[in-house]
Amino acid sequence: MKVITLITRRPELTRAAFRDYYETRHAPLGSRYFPFEKYVRNHVVGSVPADLGFDCLMECWLDRTKALDLLDGSVGAIFAEDEARFMVTRGVGVDVVEEVISGPPRGTDPRGIRKDALMLGGDAGGAGEPFFRSARDWASEIAKRAGAACTRMVLDRVLPGQAESGFPADAVLTAWRTGDRAIFRDAASPAGIQIRATLELASEETTPAELAAAFGKTG
Repeated sequence: MKVITLITRRPELTRAAFRDYYETRHAPLGSRYFPFEKYVRNHVVGSVPADLGFDCLMECWLDRTKALDLLDGSVGAIFAEDEARFMVTRGVGVDVVEEVISGPPRGTDPRGIRKDALMLGGDAGGAGEPFFRSARDWASEIAKRAGAACTRMVLDRVLPGQAESGFPADAVLTAWRTGDRAIFRDAASPAGIQIRATLELASEETTPAELAAAFGKTG
C-alpha cells in the first residue's frame, strides 16, 4: 500500500533546517524501525499559494497495519520525541493508488531530483470516476506537450472513505522535470478539476540497499 503524508515544520525552523534534520536524523530513524518497501520525502521549495500549511509530502510503501501497530507500542514514544524536535505534526496519511501517466515505471531516484506537483480536487460534484478519467486525460496532454522536459508523470488517486484525514486534495499529479522550467506553469485545468495548490519539490529517496541495511538495527 502506498501512503502519502503531509508534514509541517516547527515555526522557528527554516525549511532548510527542517529538511536537514529530516534527512540526517529522522529519515534514518524511520528506516530502522519501519519495514518500508520504498521511502521518499518531497520537500517543498516553492508553492502557490505560498502558505500551504505543510513543508513535506512524504510517500512510503509499507503495510499500514503493521506500521500503526508499531506506533501504538514503544516505538511510538521514540518517534513522538524525535518528531517534536522538528515538526508540528506528521499529519494523517492517506492511502492512494499510483498510476504512471507517462515515462518509465518508478525506480530509485537520485537525491535532490526536482519535481513539480499539483494538488487536485473535484468540484461540487465530487471526485468520482469522471474526475479521475478527466485528470488522466489532461495529465497525458501536459506530458506530451512537455516532451523531454518531463521524464515521468504520476497520478496519485486518494482512495475514498478517508475524509477524517483532512487531506486537502482528491488527487496529486507529479511530474519529474529535467530543466528549470516548471512543467505545470500556466496550467489551466479542465471543467470539474480544481488546482488547489502548485508545488515545486526537491525529492530525497532512501535507496533499497539503505533500507535493507538499516531495518532492525535499533541499537
